[in-house]
Amino acid sequence: MATVNQTPRRFEQGGVLTIGADTIAMIMPGTITVMPALEEKIEFHDRDVPQVPLIGKRGYGEINLQLRGGKYAASEMYTALQAAASPASNVSKVFTFELQIPEHAAATTGEKFSCAQAFLASDGLKWNAGTEADTLDIKLRTVDDVVAATY
Repeated sequence: MATVNQTPRRFEQGGVLTIGADTIAMIMPGTITVMPALEEKIEFHDRDVPQVPLIGKRGYGEINLQLRGGKYAASEMYTALQAAASPASNVSKVFTFELQIPEHAAATTGEKFSCAQAFLASDGLKWNAGTEADTLDIKLRTVDDVVAATY
């Protein structure tokens, strides 16, 4: 078996997060999570013996992060994420998402996670009064897979 996961990387060493055309600043350290869209596993038993699960429907992926609270004016993240889709289309507004993680501090190369169809979850915005700063919790769901690549 091959040895995997040998080179740790840290987003905090100059990583970049973009949602749509916006580069996101003031991300609280350690709060970004990216979960891929996986198929549902249907677990079952045959006469009390566990069986290999069946593959069910494909779920949504999820992206969570927390920002230090900035302004909440129309040009800021809080309002931009709430932008409504066209009533004629009757679908949620979708955003592109890209998370770049450098190979090391000040590196110009690294790896990135990206997806083309992220949308604000129904419970996707939560403002919190904080001690250091107010915070904004953001939850996006993804229709397509979050793809890993190098940059």
